[in-house]
Amino acid sequence: MGFDGLLMTDDIDMKALSGTPGEKAAGAIAAGCDLVLDCWGRMDEMIEIAGRLGEIAPTSRERLDRAMAGRALPQGDLAALIAKRDELLALV
Repeated sequence: MGFDGLLMTDDIDMKALSGTPGEKAAGAIAAGCDLVLDCWGRMDEMIEIAGRLGEIAPTSRERLDRAMAGRALPQGDLAALIAKRDELLALV
């Protein structure tokens, strides 16, 4: 297909795949995904996933860096944000 962008799974906790979270994550990476999404985030499962996957592959890291390079973080006015926060907290 020629696609060389960042490829991330859908939530692996949606029961569409069989196996433990670590097995599903490892399978997704082996299938060519760069990142694995686990939305539920149970700590024991996250530890299993991290243990199975280890560090991000260099090619995946390059794709992630390219994807993030085009995104600029919004530059907010800190004083205005604090004032808005205080205004909202005063309503409570």
